[in-house]
Amino acid sequence: MNNKHKLLVLTLVSGLSTPLLSSAGVTFMTAEDDTFFAGLTAMPFTATGSAPFCGPYASCFGDYEFRSGSIHHHTKQPGTDSGSLEPDSVFLTVPLSSSLPAQATFDFGFATHSFGMRWGSVDSYNLLEFLLDGALVGAVSGTQLANSAGVTVANANGNFHIDRFVRFDAVGSAMFDSIRFQTSNFGFETDGHHVAVAQVPGPMPMALLALGLAGIGLFGRRRRPAD
Repeated sequence: MNNKHKLLVLTLVSGLSTPLLSSAGVTFMTAEDDTFFAGLTAMPFTATGSAPFCGPYASCFGDYEFRSGSIHHHTKQPGTDSGSLEPDSVFLTVPLSSSLPAQATFDFGFATHSFGMRWGSVDSYNLLEFLLDGALVGAVSGTQLANSAGVTVANANGNFHIDRFVRFDAVGSAMFDSIRFQTSNFGFETDGHHVAVAQVPGPMPMALLALGLAGIGLFGRRRRPAD
């Protein structure tokens, strides 16, 4: 490898990073409190509303509602039966309507590698999907989560005693920029959303990138044959 090519490789490694897409299984942890959300940024639900209201998300669409309070045989506020923290006054539920199956998609506005939330009354008919630029890169079902936590999942009408905090730190080798909640029954309730915020290249990586590009130009001029 000549000096010009070596400098180009150094420039790309120092200043740029390209995530690799994968549809491999999702890596996640579960607990009965949110102490393992350290390093993530909270996305508080501060108001109630349905589409087009998106709460803390950059954009969203689907059949959902940010609400406060449970509805008998329809939706249960997370944290009312388990968890060491006080329940949030507002939570997200899918669906809002009586139409099933239902789904709702929420976009962070940036790509990330980690997301956490409280999954209320874990049910087998719940499915959380991770997407990047609209393409599916991974998913976790209520059954998978329950098996990991060592609890019995509900198959219908909810198990009101299974609430779990869950943190997703790897979706194969892919980043993701949005999440999609899917359910075929009532309902899919979550709160306590947290995310690893987008990282902007700092001054040092950008300076290295500029230095590398300048060096490439300099080597090119030196190798140019004389007139």
